[in-house]
Amino acid sequence: MKAEQVSQHPRVAAKNCLTSHTARKVFIYDHPTDGQCYIRAKGEISTDFDFALHNAKGQTFHFVKVDKCMFSDKKDGERCDCLLFTESVCLFVEFKSSKSVSGKQNVRHKAFSQLCASVEWFLAEKLLTAGEVVEVVLANGPRKRTPRFTTNNIDKTTELQELFPSLAIRYDELPFYKL
Repeated sequence: MKAEQVSQHPRVAAKNCLTSHTARKVFIYDHPTDGQCYIRAKGEISTDFDFALHNAKGQTFHFVKVDKCMFSDKKDGERCDCLLFTESVCLFVEFKSSKSVSGKQNVRHKAFSQLCASVEWFLAEKLLTAGEVVEVVLANGPRKRTPRFTTNNIDKTTELQELFPSLAIRYDELPFYKL
């Protein structure tokens, strides 16, 4: 995905939904009141339900507020919360903060459809192109836990690859991601 192309899209440019960063570690959260995603300010206290991005090399990454910025109305359809991307990977992130195991299971289906709708839209708008590496991430739990490789992840990855055969795509439920 190209930052210049994304920044010029009318939905992104109109509300200033794209920012670029080089920080080595950021915490992203879905604001409980306005529903937009934000990167926590340096020194701001993070929570267990923040999504952490580790950027050890300090490379430039781009942050797009999707929900409540690019798409602000229900009539627009539901989309993921935010998008993080570099020249080599695009991360579509949906936050679902449920503290119980059964609650997490209940939100997976809705989150998956929101993530798929977002990937479809970016493809249709030609902001994503064939062959790009895409990670579809459900950020649904404390960031202190280690990411696990489960059969659910394999099944969802297979389903996504069938839906979007032109992309190199993967599904994960992660509290953090390393660039």
